[in-house]
Amino acid sequence: MLVKQLTVEPPDISNNNFEDYLVRDDLLAHYFNEFLSLPTFSEAITFNKDTGVFEVVTNAADLLSNQIKALLATYKSKISTCDVKRRECDSMPAEPLPSINIIDNTYNVTCLDREQGVQWIRKERVPLFLHSDCYFEYRLNWSNIRQNKRHERL
Repeated sequence: MLVKQLTVEPPDISNNNFEDYLVRDDLLAHYFNEFLSLPTFSEAITFNKDTGVFEVVTNAADLLSNQIKALLATYKSKISTCDVKRRECDSMPAEPLPSINIIDNTYNVTCLDREQGVQWIRKERVPLFLHSDCYFEYRLNWSNIRQNKRHERL
């Protein structure tokens, strides 16, 4: 019977094989995205594992979320609340509900061209990442996760 040995040594990632690991390893993608979002860089980008491309980070999604939350809070404060168990409702406010403000719930995501983006990342960001604390933390966590899996199987 062959027994599969789990190694606790992190993979040897280099500039040449980085993209392969980035696509397959969720933990590496997380740490690399954390690295890319550091304030050291003038423009933050992130790797989207679902699409396999790099995206320019903007606060458009946060702004939209804040607009929706503010509108919901406005309506929640105006609508009566009911206790179903007691079959009681607070009285409706005397003033009418405000008219519905239409929120444009779309925003644009700027993506780097796949091939050019990968080439630029390999040249400008990967060498820095491989010497960073983020990469060290990735390797440490990768080893810890593997060590835990190894102990679970024993």
